[in-house]
Amino acid sequence: MTKDSVAKSAETKIPVGPEHSRAWVEVATTTRMLRHLLGQVGPATEDSRFHRLDSQFPDEKVSTWNRGFLEAALEQLEFLGDHVAPLVFHREQEVTWRFRPVQTLSRASMEAAAQAIWMMDGKNDLDCLTRHLQLIHHDLDEQAKATVNPEKTQIQQQISELLEKLPSGVKRSKVEAKPNYHDLVTKAAKAAGGDGRGTFLSNSGEVGRIWRGSAGSAHGKQWPAKRLQLTVAVGNVAETDGATMLIADPDAMTQVMQLADSLQMYGVMRFIEFAGYGPFIAGLWQGAKEFLASHIPRQGE
Repeated sequence: MTKDSVAKSAETKIPVGPEHSRAWVEVATTTRMLRHLLGQVGPATEDSRFHRLDSQFPDEKVSTWNRGFLEAALEQLEFLGDHVAPLVFHREQEVTWRFRPVQTLSRASMEAAAQAIWMMDGKNDLDCLTRHLQLIHHDLDEQAKATVNPEKTQIQQQISELLEKLPSGVKRSKVEAKPNYHDLVTKAAKAAGGDGRGTFLSNSGEVGRIWRGSAGSAHGKQWPAKRLQLTVAVGNVAETDGATMLIADPDAMTQVMQLADSLQMYGVMRFIEFAGYGPFIAGLWQGAKEFLASHIPRQGE
């Protein structure tokens, strides 16, 4: 048997330890609960921050956009959750992990959640509204790039109308500034980390490193393939002539999934506060727990 045949053999598999598989199941569990939790939050109450912000720009409500960002974040990790901890599975089922899908989906989740967090982390209502309009402007700009005339002209007209009817106090120069995903993710992580020092969420350099690795993985770059995978020996060295294979680094996968999970958790909690449902959080969590408990398969079922 040659080195190549061993390295490519579908029979060669490296088991994942319980410390990692447990962490991945925890992410799947919280994601499912958060998705149900967000679904229980109705329209913003009249005394909420979202209600005030929505009234200042009713054409594109702040609450609607933020819910969309968080739903997108949750969908990415829920897809991973269905892979690592399916609610319906067969006795012989096996899960094969590869580093790129984990990195890519986690990246998509953290970027989506970061936009909602960044908007809600504004120092006041005017700052929040400005950031919201900046995200709308960027969204339209990207849509225009993806279309051709006559639709492109129509979208560019929408951008012009957006900039012409900015609410009082909102500066056009800020709305036209393009958001940077690296900055959005690191700032969102810092907000999610709160005052906790020593946690990786508060370390912008570490968060940025994780994000860059996930982005590079999605683009097929070589450095993430080297940094986020491990080289391991295959079988008996004497029999396989020292053959090796690359496997996904479980530490790297756990880290990026937990970062995305932390952002979606913080984002949903902030959304609940902004929507005016903070006083009902205990009941909302209980409903989410009961929902999850009713869907988790039990041994022997």
